[in-house]
Amino acid sequence: MVSVLPSAVPYGTADEELDAIVESLLTEREGLPEGDELHMSKTSFNKLGPAVQASSVETVHGQQGKPVGRLAMLRTFIPCAGKVILATGITPQVELSDTLFELFTRITATLRVSVETESDESDQ
Repeated sequence: MVSVLPSAVPYGTADEELDAIVESLLTEREGLPEGDELHMSKTSFNKLGPAVQASSVETVHGQQGKPVGRLAMLRTFIPCAGKVILATGITPQVELSDTLFELFTRITATLRVSVETESDESDQ
């Protein structure tokens, strides 16, 4: 899944944006229940630029709050044109997470972004 989020640092640089994302993820990691984990790394994509990847394995809870399974998730945050592109890959196959995270990363690397400016929109 790919989403476009507002910038965490509206007038900052890409590095400042990445630092703000890491800070937010550190706060998220501190709040995880025992047994859940979140790992982060900075990376870069040839066509998209610098990014932060957050891989996690988390417990899924049912309607009554009881654990019903586990999910592995890879989120890739890519600052772009004053926004943040978030590419997310999720799998219930936790035992295959390393292989699937590599696949999710390769899929993310195929993303291309086209930015329209206000003058582009007024021409239509």
